[in-house]
Amino acid sequence: MFKSVIDILIPRSCSACLSHLSFGEQLLCTACRHQLSTTNFNFCLENECDRSFYGKTKFTKASALFYFDQAGILKALLHHLKYRDQQQLGDFFANWAAEILKQDSCLTTVDYLVPVPLHWRKKHQRGYNQLHQFCKRLSKLMDWDYAPKLLKRIRYRDSQTHKSRINRSFESNPFELKKTIDLCNRTVLIVDDLITTGSTMTHCCNALANSSPSKIYLLSIGYRSRFV
Repeated sequence: MFKSVIDILIPRSCSACLSHLSFGEQLLCTACRHQLSTTNFNFCLENECDRSFYGKTKFTKASALFYFDQAGILKALLHHLKYRDQQQLGDFFANWAAEILKQDSCLTTVDYLVPVPLHWRKKHQRGYNQLHQFCKRLSKLMDWDYAPKLLKRIRYRDSQTHKSRINRSFESNPFELKKTIDLCNRTVLIVDDLITTGSTMTHCCNALANSSPSKIYLLSIGYRSRFV
């Protein structure tokens, strides 16, 4: 009853379409939630996301929660998460991811949950890493060690959105291990908000290679398919 009164006095809006949320709806209205296109990828069976990294780097398995397209709901949500500091969306995506991962028998443990880092200049400009709340929440739900300082971005780069696959693939690695750490016999899960060409995740994997982790898994919120 109290929540119903609050919703009348201070209407809550959908994070995607900005329409008023009904009682029981959280962050997204039912219509927008249904527009999120789940990939149904997992860490057991080969999928299209895996094939984005074949021949580029050494990794164990890749997955993503949702398909991304330029006209879709996910684009607006990632924009709000990345540029408008709507960190509650990080919790929303993490809750969804945890439900899926807890059913995945092939990813039973992770020693280090590692977000793709921002360069310090970009983090200063934006004020936060858009992956922080997502990873923090996911690590808590899965009881994994959150390691935001394991990787460091050593070179400032402009947005990669409009660069071609070829241009991205020839760039030198902008990441390095921030501190000396023995990853031997350790399992690492690298997290990003969106996989397009796979170059960012590839660089992250390559930065970890000299420490010889036993397994490297890759997870993103969105995946831009070439076929959808």
